[in-house]
Amino acid sequence: MKRDPFFYITYYVIPSLLFVVCAYASLYVDPAQAPARCGLAITTILITISFQNGVTAILPPIDQSIWLEAYFTGVLVFSSVNMFEYAALNFAMVHYSGFKQ
Repeated sequence: MKRDPFFYITYYVIPSLLFVVCAYASLYVDPAQAPARCGLAITTILITISFQNGVTAILPPIDQSIWLEAYFTGVLVFSSVNMFEYAALNFAMVHYSGFKQ
């Protein structure tokens, strides 16, 4: 028996990859626009968690690691790094450059 990964790639992997690209597109938004950058970063994190929960609900429970779960963990890490990057940028702008929002 062999499982065809086409369904998972079409409905989970490609959209989540596009959301990661959208999350990193927030790096081109003006740093002074905190609601836009934070909203985009948090939305992609929540969507990734939703996708991960959807995959977990569909797949049967097994003891082995599944590549799709590892993939979504990586996507979640990349999306979270984007949020932490903006937090560090905002901190540096406020404390080191005299920039006030």
